[in-house]
Amino acid sequence: MNKFLNLKMYNVTCPNCGYRYSVKQYSKELFFKPIWQSWSCDKCGTPIKFDPKRRIIKAIIICIALFSVFQIKDYFEMGLFYMTISILFLLLTTILLTLFDKIVLSNKYK
Repeated sequence: MNKFLNLKMYNVTCPNCGYRYSVKQYSKELFFKPIWQSWSCDKCGTPIKFDPKRRIIKAIIICIALFSVFQIKDYFEMGLFYMTISILFLLLTTILLTLFDKIVLSNKYK
């Protein structure tokens, strides 16, 4: 598991120096900071943040997926099996959307 957490992500890089963040670093920045907050690059110290436009698109896609799951649930009236499949679908959607994330220079730096 530790080997997976230290993998470098190709799409999450510093726009100034090209430093690639690992899954562990990305998760730390993603879950423990507000999306509008900036932080310094670990390598060059440039103020960076997540791209808010892409974050809004991600939120819309997740809302559509969540809405779709509940609509299908109401239509088919399924129980525990359906909920398990739904949770796996939403988890997969969220994981795939992390590939869409991007880091940009903070407004303070521009």
